[in-house]
Amino acid sequence: MSRQPTSLEQAKIHRYGKWAGCPNGNPYQERYCAAHIMMGGRGSLPTQCRSKPGHGPDGIYCKTHALEHFPESLGTWYKSRFGYTNTIEPVQVANFSGSTVTVITGHTSHRTKRSGSDYSYFPTFDEAKDWLIGKIEGRLKRAESDVVEYRKTLENVKSLEP
Repeated sequence: MSRQPTSLEQAKIHRYGKWAGCPNGNPYQERYCAAHIMMGGRGSLPTQCRSKPGHGPDGIYCKTHALEHFPESLGTWYKSRFGYTNTIEPVQVANFSGSTVTVITGHTSHRTKRSGSDYSYFPTFDEAKDWLIGKIEGRLKRAESDVVEYRKTLENVKSLEP
């Protein structure tokens, strides 16, 4: 198999499907992923991937091939965790929408909600830190309010008489 194109310019001059019966191959089609793949089983022929592009360098690859050939093109986001750990960790994100993110873990990816009660994903460290600080401050305010209520309750109990 030939080397994968790394830019739109390379893809435009790349030829797909070269073999003895088609020595010139086929030109790059921009509506498809730029990955050079082998289709079929026994006696398979090289061809251009037929998936929708929009990822990787110059947006010329589908999600699958962008992850496979160019993992460095993924974005680093930050996952804030609130609760027992209170941490911020960098994660690789392949895609996102208003409510979901596609997180890469090892050789797999999974789509998850962008925010839950005890976690949230952010494109910058500062946003992740601000969210975590806000969560802790909110918890602290509730705790302070609880202390005031318990002090009142304690005073009421101490003032009880038979």
